[in-house]
Amino acid sequence: VGTRSRTVDSLAEARRLRRQYENEREHSFGQGTSREPLGSYLSRWLEVVKVSHAPGSYRAWEPSVRLRMLSHRIARIPLNELTPNDIQQWVLSLAKSGNKSRTQHKDCECLSAALNDALDAGLIARTPFAGVRRPRRERYEPTVWNSAQVRTFLEACKRDGTRYAQVLRFIAYTGCRVSEAYNALETDVDFEARTVRIRRGKTEASHRHLPLISEAIDLI
Repeated sequence: VGTRSRTVDSLAEARRLRRQYENEREHSFGQGTSREPLGSYLSRWLEVVKVSHAPGSYRAWEPSVRLRMLSHRIARIPLNELTPNDIQQWVLSLAKSGNKSRTQHKDCECLSAALNDALDAGLIARTPFAGVRRPRRERYEPTVWNSAQVRTFLEACKRDGTRYAQVLRFIAYTGCRVSEAYNALETDVDFEARTVRIRRGKTEASHRHLPLISEAIDLI
């Protein structure tokens, strides 16, 4: 039940123990050790994320905390008084905000991770996010350009001439992610082999070598 488990000798004893654990779980809110407001905890938690997680995690979660948690009434609730209903009301406010479902899911992922860390640190007796219904995820069909559209895009970037437009050209030439282009170093480029090494990707599995066409070589 939740994170609690125990082995017993009979089915009757297991059922009795399950009822006991479920009853204790239902009445466990308000019995945590910390009365720190959620907003204050989230601000401290972000500083920990900055040094303990990948840079992409901080960049993704910082706007979620700053824009959609600290500004909500949920930020004023003490950790040991936070209930699933409080979080559910916050989730409903996300749905009414007009943000895309992808952003809403990212916000929920952020708060869930923060509360799990609070649980591990002993600041709360159990995470109130368990059982909260998250927003429905919408399906997005990928948009694929034809060659004419790609040429139009590249010409527009070339006319623009800013360093941001050059990064967009690099992404179009290689197919790498935005974060991968952002984190690429000159030493990652092998001009002789005409490849660029992606070693600061989204995950460990995303580390790879990408071929460079002549336009990409010239751009670099």
